[in-house]
Amino acid sequence: MKTPSVLLAAGLAIVVAPLDASADATLTEHSALRLETWKDWLQRSPRERVAAAPEVVLDYLRKDNALQGWSERPDAADLDPFFVRDAASALESMPPSVLKHFIDHAVGVFLVRNLGGTAYSDLLKDYRANKRGFIVLDVGSLARTANEWATWRERSPFAEYSQVELVATIEPSQSNDRSQAIQYILLHEIGHLVGAVQAHHGSWREDSDPAAFRFSALSWTRVNGKTVGNTDGRFRTRAAVHFYKFAASKLTSSDIEPVYRQLVNSDFVSLFAATNPFDDFAESYAMYVHVVLQGKPWSVQLRKAGAAIMDVDRPILQMRCQLKRQHFDRLFGR
Repeated sequence: MKTPSVLLAAGLAIVVAPLDASADATLTEHSALRLETWKDWLQRSPRERVAAAPEVVLDYLRKDNALQGWSERPDAADLDPFFVRDAASALESMPPSVLKHFIDHAVGVFLVRNLGGTAYSDLLKDYRANKRGFIVLDVGSLARTANEWATWRERSPFAEYSQVELVATIEPSQSNDRSQAIQYILLHEIGHLVGAVQAHHGSWREDSDPAAFRFSALSWTRVNGKTVGNTDGRFRTRAAVHFYKFAASKLTSSDIEPVYRQLVNSDFVSLFAATNPFDDFAESYAMYVHVVLQGKPWSVQLRKAGAAIMDVDRPILQMRCQLKRQHFDRLFGR
């Protein structure tokens, strides 16, 4: 997910200063965000919508990076055909109901190099009417298997692991490959589009009250103009969790167990879900599809001296996440 002032995605989490109005207009009026640009793409099959980013998207990404002060210059030259195949396969093997969400709400999955992150989604102009957005994946940053990627992501809020080791599992060994990592990331990004265009939460383009929307109201509210978690009283470390910080994080291995003990006292399905209302929905969407619809594993295990001290296993099935599971039961007609 990406906006002119905030980028919160499956591979990067950066908060930057808001752009001025003229710079913002350069993006919001860009051809990449106009529905008419994508009329031909909307006639394509899901597989055919996974392709190297066309020039109009590259121009949008480059202008956005320049406006944000990022040095990366995205391009789509010489993409690995095996990556394109893996991404298309990951999309096509999703449940039919998820494919319908993709067909209805995404114009395409655009592949690039040198994005400055792993993946994000953005909304088209007039998205409330056209219900559309697009997804971008950086092929250079997705060289991990599913479990390697999940472990890398879950470790990223912590500076080191000298006291506690963290291991994530989202695929059994026989299917633990890059395509399954791509699929989970795509589920998250499709979830971003579904959450915004179907008004399960507000848009990241607006400063809306999360308590005004049916999903985000479950866990979020506004206090003195700031979005806070409803369980922050007992999840005191939530606001200190920032993904993709790694060595720059203020949290260390001594914080891992306390953070996860507080997480399981909340209704968030994952630590990433606890960072903001948008990733709360996208993470819950991805986990619901992955665990409930596809019957796959999802766990984070904490270990000390090689021995397991805590297992967070398929939170979407736990009582503490019951209201969120019921929300997705309704969404998927179960």
